[in-house]
Amino acid sequence: MNNKILENIKKENGQAALLMVLIVLMLLLFVGLSLTNTVSKQIRMTKNAEKFTQAYFLADTGTERILYEIEKGNIDPTVDGPVLLNETIAGIGSYIVEVESTSPSLKIKTIGICKNTARAVEITW
Repeated sequence: MNNKILENIKKENGQAALLMVLIVLMLLLFVGLSLTNTVSKQIRMTKNAEKFTQAYFLADTGTERILYEIEKGNIDPTVDGPVLLNETIAGIGSYIVEVESTSPSLKIKTIGICKNTARAVEITW
């Protein structure tokens, strides 16, 4: 009779150990999936930050370009009226510059576009 009781106890211990292993594995799976989700969100955020930065610098490039053209005398917004400059930089994106003469200053608005992301810079000069 004692042998039967010992066998039952051993079987129950084995089932309890199996249940504990399954619970631990489920917890590890949950933690792993949570970490994977967090890492993928961080990767997307980094890519978006890169596009925002490139779009901003494209807008800044357009502003510098139009100021250079005005300084050189190639463009005179006071005579020519509103000026629109649209250029594409291969592989990166493009910028659109709009210049309006508002006496006694100039209003320059530039939009940089990089992979469906746009940033704008507006200055008065």
